[in-house]
Amino acid sequence: MACAWPRRAAPPIASSASWATWPKTAWVRRTPPTVFCPPAGTWPDPAYVVRTTNTAGAAADVRRIVRELDPSRAVVGIAPLEDTLDAALERPRLDSAALLAFAIAALGLAAVGQYSLFMLVVGERTRELALRQALGAAPAQVVRLVARDAGGQLAAGLALGVVLTMATGQVWQALLTETGPTDPVALVVAAIVLVVASTLAVSRPALAAARVAPVEALKES
Repeated sequence: MACAWPRRAAPPIASSASWATWPKTAWVRRTPPTVFCPPAGTWPDPAYVVRTTNTAGAAADVRRIVRELDPSRAVVGIAPLEDTLDAALERPRLDSAALLAFAIAALGLAAVGQYSLFMLVVGERTRELALRQALGAAPAQVVRLVARDAGGQLAAGLALGVVLTMATGQVWQALLTETGPTDPVALVVAAIVLVVASTLAVSRPALAAARVAPVEALKES
């Protein structure tokens, strides 16, 4: 039998399932306090979670108590709960770190691509921008023109991202802890990050467009 529940939690739920049948991802989900009662004797060997204030002598105390209750019973695998949790979380943490690295790389590549695209667009529209300024357009209006084009791309990208997130939510659920792929807070944070990255990527091309000298640009064209 294995027992584990918080000090102030509700009474634990009894279960006849063995520990082997418990979901392997139970540590990432909110599960009720549970007592496992193996239906066939004591197989597999029971595991206990012990709360103690004597950390240094906990192992010796457990062995002594078990020896008093059943001298034939061996006690093996005593370890702090933190070590057990660290071992269980090692693979998920590695997956999360790899996913974060790929996400940062993808965001960086997208920002560089958008920057390069708008630098090219500004270069190709130099004559148009020069004419606009010659006809009285202020530099701020030129910046807004470039920003409006970038905003359209960003809105389309955000909409497509939300649709793909909804469609592939089950795939990402196994990699998420205490949240979900459709969590509104997570979606808002992701949108804010994309807006900031897009703003930084487009700011230099927009400022370059505003600095176009109408006379020089028209002479060159």
